Amino acid sequence: TGRPPAGRFPCCRPPPRQLPPPPPARPPAGRHERAPRRAVQPGRARGGDVAGGQPRLLQDVGEGRLGQRQLDTLRQVLAELRTKGFYRLLMIHHPPAPGLATRLRALQDAAALKTILCEQQAEMVIYGHNHRREMTWLEEAGNKVPAIGVASGSMALHAHQPAEWNLYEISRQSGKWVTQVTIHQWKGPAEGFVPRDPFSLEN
Repeated sequence: TGRPPAGRFPCCRPPPRQLPPPPPARPPAGRHERAPRRAVQPGRARGGDVAGGQPRLLQDVGEGRLGQRQLDTLRQVLAELRTKGFYRLLMIHHPPAPGLATRLRALQDAAALKTILCEQQAEMVIYGHNHRREMTWLEEAGNKVPAIGVASGSMALHAHQPAEWNLYEISRQSGKWVTQVTIHQWKGPAEGFVPRDPFSLEN
């Protein structure tokens, strides 16, 4: 068939003689560290997320690290919101405690994160990464924090666990926070996501 002319098809153009200049260097704040983001929700509930992604060249390696800067900021934010009477929900990709993922897929500083969450008595943690539904209680120093693992939102119906998403309804009742959790599971194109297995948490 022969090779098409280089100028006719973009995919066949010869590579440039020089590589483009690298992007500007980021401030030396630690690899993939940043301050936790805070999202204000209606009422007296606040949610925030922390980033733990860490790129690796090896396949099947999905570990992460928060870094001391994010951990220190998280402790400060949780303490501040606690004094103001807010419901505090933390969203993170990796499981928030040791033993919830294999070593090469775990959060390197999960133990430090668990200590902060229990110390500050966060109301809830939600995470992914494992692509399956999980419910774990983080326990330390006499405090317990619920951590809910969410399945992938795009898995096929016949995968090891079909796609799911969770609805969280937060209310204040008799001086306690009540979180109603409703799981919505994919049942195929005809039914879509179907609610199932609702449960409540109090703290």
